[in-house]
Amino acid sequence: ALDRVLSKLSLLAFDGRVEVRNCAVNTLFSCVVGLGDSLSPVQWRVCLSETLLGVLEEISSRGSESQNTGAVKSTTSGVNPDAQSNRYKVTVHHSRDSSIKQWATTQVLALRGLERVLRQFFPHLLLAAVSTKNAANDAENWLEESWIRILETAYSCAILTGGRDSLDLRVVGADLLVLCAQVSSKAGIAAANSPARVSTNMQVINGALRSVNPSKKEQSGETKDRKLSDDDAKASALHQARMFRMAFDYVEELGNNLEHQFIHDDEEGSAIYAESTLLQVMTKFSSSLAALYECCKDDEMSPPTLAAQREGASSDLESKLTHVVGVIMKTAIGDPSSKYLTQAQRACLEILQTMSLHGSFIAYEELGERAYCSINPTENASFGSEENVTASSVASETLQVECSKVVLELFSSDTTDYSTKLRVFDSILARAIESSIARYD
Repeated sequence: ALDRVLSKLSLLAFDGRVEVRNCAVNTLFSCVVGLGDSLSPVQWRVCLSETLLGVLEEISSRGSESQNTGAVKSTTSGVNPDAQSNRYKVTVHHSRDSSIKQWATTQVLALRGLERVLRQFFPHLLLAAVSTKNAANDAENWLEESWIRILETAYSCAILTGGRDSLDLRVVGADLLVLCAQVSSKAGIAAANSPARVSTNMQVINGALRSVNPSKKEQSGETKDRKLSDDDAKASALHQARMFRMAFDYVEELGNNLEHQFIHDDEEGSAIYAESTLLQVMTKFSSSLAALYECCKDDEMSPPTLAAQREGASSDLESKLTHVVGVIMKTAIGDPSSKYLTQAQRACLEILQTMSLHGSFIAYEELGERAYCSINPTENASFGSEENVTASSVASETLQVECSKVVLELFSSDTTDYSTKLRVFDSILARAIESSIARYD
């Protein structure tokens, strides 16, 4: 019966009437979230790889088709205006007055629904992958194949260009990419101390959102562990490790893409700052990266020992996260003449500070480099006019001052290793000496 219900809802998710398909999408994912504990491994495989991802990909395809055909703006919700009488025309808000925007809204709902499923049932999916592998050898990679499809869909949304019409899709794409890395980390998403979200089996108690059956989820987790043999537990851990690495690679690629978008805008001669929608994506992305580090700081991104760091060793994932955070902090500039950091820059600064306090030399070094940075007009001809260079110098100086404050605060902290402090201080002095020599030459 459940399979038939999900099948009918998946068909309604493609309905031409926007209200019908949006309601069908919400109901579909709510059914899966509400009944996920009772699904068998085989049902989970069909549900994720065929039903949910099939719906998501078809909605994405319909949205792309509406963009390619250049759908004409309509004055009604999901109905052809030519087929209606003037008597029954209804004015629609500008955020939903075209089929492109309406399909984008449906796609956002589907991606948010998929977030709910992954957030609550990722351990169930791992167990289902191991169980179906034992039942049929040809099914051993279905979860990783579905994982790649999820990541590709999320990444394609996150790198969209355009104005406010694509903003929600870009934000939810970035959110989903980071969420995939969070849930597949060793510590899991619970390590990020995420706030409660509205879902099934929840109610408001004394003004706060609470789960009405927390013990049931804990019990299901214990049951999962008892079902796994040693071989299955190892297979599950390997699945999880590979899936985390795939998700993190896409997160890193998104950071690089945001940097290229910024450079592309500058090459076109525009002012040196991120346009408003790109800045909002960066702000949300940087906040998500902070939660990702909380999940991974003791495992995947744990810094090497102090002795190893003194020899120049660093964690591969830790270095990549530091690079992505540094890119966002450098490029997430709002008003180029502003004397204040943007929210994205502030979030990145806090991430690097947290990493430094946790023993990361490479994050501390990144702060040290940003603390002594300046824009040399002779080396930045691509910035355009002299006014752009001057404005960028103001933005750079603001970032430099704030990074200097954090570096000094870390210097006075007893939790930071003295050898790390000396190396960062030496790096800052070296940059200052090089700059002074170049100025006199």
